[in-house]
Amino acid sequence: MTSLPAALGLEAARVISVCGAGGKTSLIFALAHAFAEAGERVLVTTTTKLARKEAEGPLPWCHAADSNAVLAWAKTRFAEAGDAPPPLLAVSGPDASGEKCVGFTPEVIDEIADASLFTRILIEADGSRKCPLKTSAPHEPVIASSTEATVFVVGLNGIGEPLDQAHVP
Repeated sequence: MTSLPAALGLEAARVISVCGAGGKTSLIFALAHAFAEAGERVLVTTTTKLARKEAEGPLPWCHAADSNAVLAWAKTRFAEAGDAPPPLLAVSGPDASGEKCVGFTPEVIDEIADASLFTRILIEADGSRKCPLKTSAPHEPVIASSTEATVFVVGLNGIGEPLDQAHVP
């Protein structure tokens, strides 16, 4: 049986940015668990925003001011976990509304990648406001230069729907 990372051709990609709509976060979490089950050290983060309920969900997570704080926190978590560390999620903090968590700049992601603590870094690189389809905008996707693979997601529930604001942000 082919693994999810293999099915998407991501076996060799260390830093993976996921863009589009219709299931980005679910795909990222599924990939994170698949990589972790293979014994890899995985970081999930964003260069834009995540819904707070997703950020504070099923993965150990932290708010960190910079790459050094992420790395220090992750080293502690990995030491506690031993040979089977869970995927970790890091964001820089809540947005002004408190409903979303803000991620890191591409430069911070690159610093984290350069440290080589994580085997994989999975990045949500744009937002879709829960719409099934997504087009790029002048401000996104936000792709770190360390990205080695980019996955674009489209929600199947967008097929046959009009290309309007209700379906495409």
